[in-house]
Amino acid sequence: EREYYNRRRFAYYLMLTCSIAWSVLVGLYCVNLIIHMATPADHWLRFPSLAMSCDTIADVMTKVLYLKIIVEAHQSVFASDLRTIRQLNELKQLMSTLWVSSSDVIVISTKQTERRHATMLSPSFLSLVGATLPPGAGQAAALVLETDRGKIQSAYYVDISIISDPYPDRIDQQMLLALEDLSNNTVQQALRITNATLTAGKSFGTFGGDSTKQQASDPTLRALSIVSCNEESGGDTASKVMCEMKVSRHTEQTTVAVVRDVTERYRRFEAERRVHAETIARQRDMHTANRFTRHEVKNGLLSSIELCRTLGQSLKELRTVMTGNKSSNVASQDSVLSDAREFLDNKALKS
Repeated sequence: EREYYNRRRFAYYLMLTCSIAWSVLVGLYCVNLIIHMATPADHWLRFPSLAMSCDTIADVMTKVLYLKIIVEAHQSVFASDLRTIRQLNELKQLMSTLWVSSSDVIVISTKQTERRHATMLSPSFLSLVGATLPPGAGQAAALVLETDRGKIQSAYYVDISIISDPYPDRIDQQMLLALEDLSNNTVQQALRITNATLTAGKSFGTFGGDSTKQQASDPTLRALSIVSCNEESGGDTASKVMCEMKVSRHTEQTTVAVVRDVTERYRRFEAERRVHAETIARQRDMHTANRFTRHEVKNGLLSSIELCRTLGQSLKELRTVMTGNKSSNVASQDSVLSDAREFLDNKALKS
């Protein structure tokens, strides 16, 4: 878009210059015509070489201006080398902005020798582990670790805004971390990220053929957990930070990784898992309670049926007993009445 704008701008300048040049030439011709018509033949303005000199000077100045615009347009739009340099500068500014302002940690690891590696971590790494920059390190300082077979050889902070080489040979001695500082949480967590990056970078193997495109388009995804300590409160508030690392191979000597904090995602997943587990447990308890209720209702119905059956049998037995007692009572009453009649008859005869 910028090149398209420049092309249209320089095309407009060329057309404007051409229009002005021809307008000036036409104006000079008109002035020369007026001079020849209004002045006598021996006047100094009718000197034969004066008109040619003015026209030539105007033509040369116009061509110089026109050539200047053409050269400037070529250098700004059509020169491949200058255009590449301009695009690289724009890309550098963009990457510098991303390097400083990105919330993700950008890790660049370079292989110096067969066993020695230098790894630079972007400034957002310090906020990830809850650390602060040392005094005098600069606002855009990045942590650099030099490792040998996974062990720290040196660690220091560099300000990439004032250096061109990301791993300079001469480092300010004040930026070198002391030996006792190599065991703090910041350096140890940086070492964990560095070793994870190197381990993932080895999985790419060697570059060659179509494998390069496949490896470049399919970065390695790894899960990583680091410990974050709040140094402002004395390092007492330590928490576990879950990270996601995407590793890609830039060259045979350079590996680039992006570390992203996914702790909130893990917490949300854990909360969803707990809610799901509690929902299933409640459904299981509800099912158990419903099954127990159905079982108790069934037992109650069976008990009621058994009680009704027992009550029916008891009523039958009671009816039988009551019928037998009624017959015996009638017989006993008949015998009593007969005895009483006989007694009365005997008493009446005697009297």
